[in-house]
Amino acid sequence: MKEVLKNKLIYFILAAFFLWYVFPYIPVDKAIKAIPKDFACHNLSVTIILISCIIVSTVLNMFVQFGLVYQLARLKLNWKKLLLGLFLSLVCLILCIVWIEHYLIIHKPEIFPPNTNYITHLLAIGKNIGSRMISALPQRGFINFFIILLCFNFGSLLSYIVKEKNLLVPVMLCCAFIDIWTCTVGFVNKTLAKAPEVVSGVSTGVSMMGGSKIMGANIATIGPGDFIFAALVFAVVMRFNMEKGRTFWVMFGFLTLGMLLIVLGILPFLPALVCVALGTLIANYKKFNLSKQEKISVLVVFLVLLGLLIFFKFFKQ
Repeated sequence: MKEVLKNKLIYFILAAFFLWYVFPYIPVDKAIKAIPKDFACHNLSVTIILISCIIVSTVLNMFVQFGLVYQLARLKLNWKKLLLGLFLSLVCLILCIVWIEHYLIIHKPEIFPPNTNYITHLLAIGKNIGSRMISALPQRGFINFFIILLCFNFGSLLSYIVKEKNLLVPVMLCCAFIDIWTCTVGFVNKTLAKAPEVVSGVSTGVSMMGGSKIMGANIATIGPGDFIFAALVFAVVMRFNMEKGRTFWVMFGFLTLGMLLIVLGILPFLPALVCVALGTLIANYKKFNLSKQEKISVLVVFLVLLGLLIFFKFFKQ
């Protein structure tokens, strides 16, 4: 417990629950209504308030949620504790889904009738997991928290495949290209087109100040893959004593900029692992000591991945 307090983890946990349970209820709409309609700059003032809320909400969400992963990585847990954490966070996630099922039977009997069998209820929850009805439930914050814990433990276990720091370069290149592929022509792209609620359900959202009253902000989510590979990077950076603080801040900067482009409607989507990869490689470029042969190998990997991406993008039929 002393170690947890020392590395500020408890503060990030409290901040995360504040964002999920308090932040959406800040009365932004009352502040907007308080501006006289006959005020000369009424529309401009409303626009400034809304954009400010969107920017502040996005920055805080990215800082707190990825900061939570970073603080967990600072604990430097061994593989046994990570396996235990993976199991416990999965159990807690399942318990949250059961909690939702019992909650909906009581409060939404017209959708989840009490006399229906348990499997039917779970299928209904799965079908509606990303809907506004589920997102607004009191259990959603706990689901977000256990998703982050699950991803952290899994990503940290994956980090053991990186046996030395130079391997982080090709790993990050592969992650970035795979994310671009899945978001443009692959699994994520198809799921977003056919069942967007599934992507929302397994992701953590960007909790907006004022909640649904904030108009003009696109719905943005942080997928489990983003947390998994952020955890992988932080674990490797900690293990090989690389640029810890710089990695977090540069990665945070790229991720926040990317998310702002989405919530402001400038971009329809952005593969976040590109931001993770850029942040990692830029922050630690002095720590990589690639030989001439390794540099050639990385270049070959880059060109092969680029070729595959172009092939699947333009010749996927």
